[in-house]
Amino acid sequence: MNIEELKYPIGEYVPDPDPGPGIFRAWVAVLSVFPENIEALVKDCTEDQLNYRYRPDGWTIKQVVHHLADSHMNGYITVQTGSD
Repeated sequence: MNIEELKYPIGEYVPDPDPGPGIFRAWVAVLSVFPENIEALVKDCTEDQLNYRYRPDGWTIKQVVHHLADSHMNGYITVQTGSD
């Protein structure tokens, strides 16, 4: 497997140009349980597992979790303040 295939294991992101209110509400619902879902996934991981890199020169699982938390907080702040 080449490195490019490992960069986007779920497919490259394609944004929806006009998601509409129903899709937006679905996204908010997913994000509302996101922290609990991530915690459930990693709570029993060992330090070695959290330091695992799923691809060469990629982030560790721990780094991905921290990135997700930062991203989630930024999204929350944006929604709460009405910022773009």
